[in-house]
Amino acid sequence: MLPLLALLQAAAPAPAAAPDIELNLHLRAKHVTIEQQGQARLAVHAEPDGGATRVETNVQPKAEGRRELDNVTVDVHAQASLTDPKQNRAEAETAPQR
Repeated sequence: MLPLLALLQAAAPAPAAAPDIELNLHLRAKHVTIEQQGQARLAVHAEPDGGATRVETNVQPKAEGRRELDNVTVDVHAQASLTDPKQNRAEAETAPQR
């Protein structure tokens, strides 16, 4: 039984590292007027970039062509990971010059 348990633990994926920066917003508006149609974008950038940035959004209710919305809720979850600046410096020093 113990060898089976050890094998299952070895096959289990490692837990994801926690982000270095995390932003959670919950916004509520009684009334929203859309003045210009188009897309809204939200992006997260980190320097030095650790390659693990993510943004999730949820807007209720959806506009679906309407210009006036009541009781709008917006949830945003953004996170980013940074790299170790010492690691970046060492990589830059050993990188071939172009």
